[in-house]
Formats: sequence, C-alpha cells, structure tokens
Amino acid sequence: MTKAKISAICYYMFFLIPILALGLLLRLVDLGRTALEVDEASNHEVALSIYNTGTPSFKPELGQVAQPYLFHPPFGYDILAGWFKLTSTSFDSARLLNVFASMIVLLLVFAILRHYGKGVALLGTLFVALDCWIVLTNRMIYLENMLLIPILIGVWLFIKAGESGKTSSYVLAGFAFGIAIVFKHIGIYLLLATIATWFLVRRDNRGYIWMLTTMTLVVLVYVIVMRANFGQVFLDQELTEFYRLIGTSSARGLNYGPIDAIRIIADRYWIFVTTVITLVFGWPLVAVRYLRSLFKRDIPSEHAVLLSWAVAGFVFAAASQLKSPNYLILWLVPLYMYLAVEIINWTRGEKKFLVPALAVAFVLLNVLSWNYRIVQTSGDALRDSAAYINNNVPSDAVIATESSIAPLIIQGYVRLDAMTSDKLNKVDYIAYYTSSTVRVIDLAPGVQEVIRNCRTIREFSGFKDKVTLCKRTR
Repeated sequence: MTKAKISAICYYMFFLIPILALGLLLRLVDLGRTALEVDEASNHEVALSIYNTGTPSFKPELGQVAQPYLFHPPFGYDILAGWFKLTSTSFDSARLLNVFASMIVLLLVFAILRHYGKGVALLGTLFVALDCWIVLTNRMIYLENMLLIPILIGVWLFIKAGESGKTSSYVLAGFAFGIAIVFKHIGIYLLLATIATWFLVRRDNRGYIWMLTTMTLVVLVYVIVMRANFGQVFLDQELTEFYRLIGTSSARGLNYGPIDAIRIIADRYWIFVTTVITLVFGWPLVAVRYLRSLFKRDIPSEHAVLLSWAVAGFVFAAASQLKSPNYLILWLVPLYMYLAVEIINWTRGEKKFLVPALAVAFVLLNVLSWNYRIVQTSGDALRDSAAYINNNVPSDAVIATESSIAPLIIQGYVRLDAMTSDKLNKVDYIAYYTSSTVRVIDLAPGVQEVIRNCRTIREFSGFKDKVTLCKRTR
C-alpha cells in the first residue's frame, strides 16, 4: 500500500468515523421515547403476522377473518419478521432494525460519493447522517429505510455502467432498480430517473434499453408470481395503492396540495430548518441544472445519474397525489448527494473555507432540531390512547377506530373510514385520529355526524397529532 493511499484512508477515517458515530448516536438515543407514527403500528402488525402465522395480514375487523395484506410487497415485512426471531417483537426492536438499515445507507452514500472526491464524500455523508428529518425517519418502522439500500446499490451500478458502457453493467443496474421497485412500489420513480439520465447523456442506447427492460421484467415476474399465489386479492390491493397515487382514490391525510404543505411547515415542521432550506433552494437548483445540461449536453455521465435521480424525486413528489411524510427521505438523499457535488465545486480555491463553516452550521442546526423534536417533545397520542383504552374500556366493547390504533388495542373494532349503518349499530366507542393533515371533515358525512354526537371521554396529544376517545350516545 502506497503512502498516498495510507494518507487518504487516515483522512477519511479521521472525519468519517465521527460523522457516523454522531449519526448513530442521534438515531439511538431515547429510541423508544419517540412517539409512534401512523404507519409504524401497521408495519409492525403485518410483520408480526408473518412472525406468528407465516402470512402477511392485518388485525381483522369484528366478525371478519384475516385477509392477506398486500397493499405493499411483503419483502420488508419478511425481513422484519426474521429480525423478530433474532431479537424480540417489540416496537423498539423493530426500530433498531431500521437504524441498522440506515447505517448501511450511510456507508453506501459514502461509497458512491467517493467517486467525486474526498470533500464530496464526507460532506454528502454528513448531510444524510445528520439531517433531522432523515434521522427522525430512520428511528421509525418505515419500509423506506430498507428501500434505500437496493436504490443506492442500483445507483452505484448505474454510475459504473455509464463509465464502462457495457450492456451487462446496465442490466445489473436495472436488476437492482427492479428489486427496489418490487420492494416498495414508490420505487417506480427510478424509471423516471433512468429515462431522465438517458436524455442527458444521449449515448449507450442499447444499455439503457436493456436496463429499462430488465427493470420491467423484474416487476412483471413479481406481479405474475403474486397473482398466482394470492389471486384477485393481490390485484385489488395493488390497484388501490395505484389509484391513491394518481388521486382517483383518496387516502385520508395523504392527499394535499402545495398550499397545505406550506401551512403544515409553518405550523409544525419549521423546526426541521435544514430540511426546509434544502428543499426550498435545492429543488429549484437541480431543476435549473437539469434543463441547462439537457440543452448544453456538457455534463459527465456520473454527474448525470445523481442529477437525474434528484430531479426525478422532485418531479415525482410534485406529480404524485400521495404525499406520505416517510417518502421524503427518498427525495432528500439524492438531493443532498447532488448538492454536496455542487457545493464542493463552487467552493474550490479561495472559498474553500466555507465548507467547514457550512458543515459546523449544519451540525449545530440539526442537533438543535433533534433536541426540540425528539428530546423536548412529549406525548405519544397513539400509544397513550391505546394504553388508556386497554385499561379503562371493557374488553368486550366495540370501537370504531383507525388502522393506526386498531393493532394496539385488545377490543374488537370496525374501521372508521369504512363505517356502514349495520356496523354503526354495534359500536360503543369511537377513537379517532387527527393531525396536521388528517381531519375529521375528510370522513364520510354520516361518520362526522356520529362523532359530533359522541361524548368525549379523553384526548391524547403528541407533537402534531391527537387521538380523541368518545362514547356513543344512543
């Protein structure tokens, strides 16, 4: 090993290890104290079903039997169920797996950005390791935390394919992207990223055709196998998610426009300072850079992959009608990686001193955000309400509630968003969830009327949400 290589390794380790250590610390400290988020209860329940029965399912409504849960592919739940066998079935254990996955993501981010130089690799890893929104998401039971692993492997293979020009390399990149899409279908935006890159580089046509073909074949094989095993139930649930994505079917609390997004940020999410700044200034920057490169054709292929990936996230997030907060890390990671390239290039020469100043400011702002959001925030609306219901409501009572609360309670339940008159006659209590985006007025008029006539027993509040328990007046 040459002296230069030893020096480079020491340089990386001197800076990289503290970044990874701080990132791990922010993800682990008070892991169980962070309030449950809506999807966590559902994801845990499906994985627990696989652990107990071998089949992905969700707690059935009163009088019904469990049905396969196939709204999302089962692979992430399978991994979580396997993790349960090695550890325990607690929420904290499930969250720990997500932290572990996020550390693999950080190493992959670093490995990809090393191609662009030491400064880019360290700055990009710092961004992804410490951004408070990413940290908060990594502390929770979200499939997106594991989804980023095949995505980043695919990006690495994609960059290598652009360098070599070999068709076989493009096929491998397409296979990795295909795996990401069937791991969770929000990965479909990788098709857009691939096409956007092709438009920029305008070469290796055969490789790009094979890459897109491979991605399509992986998805088709998944659909065929799942259809053969689960029949029409699989197709119905797949189409439900697709209709939510394009907006022909609503998902309470997840369909909102730009004005609502601004209101939500101003109301509660302003504390994620670097996340908001990055999105407000980063997305317009990558859009301008992409359009400029599209017409001037002056961008290296390895830069084209990162830029197109970031642009695809921006376009998909804007076009999609389904705006789940956990999707945001899928857009933030490529944006931060590309911005690291831009910042290092911009600060070469006399402006080099700006990089450590930016890094220090970024660390301080995110530690403050982390302290405010995770350490100082109290209240866990979902867990607190479920604990109260289990201890104070008769076990044979029937509760109309949300999918985020149903797995946490011992009582029988009916879905609040699918209430019918015959189900309503059986209901004794209602436990409904509201937040910055989830409102009572989004429920059916008949359900709203029942809630208005319901006697409130107790309310449970969290950072941005509230669960109200009330008893029906007959």
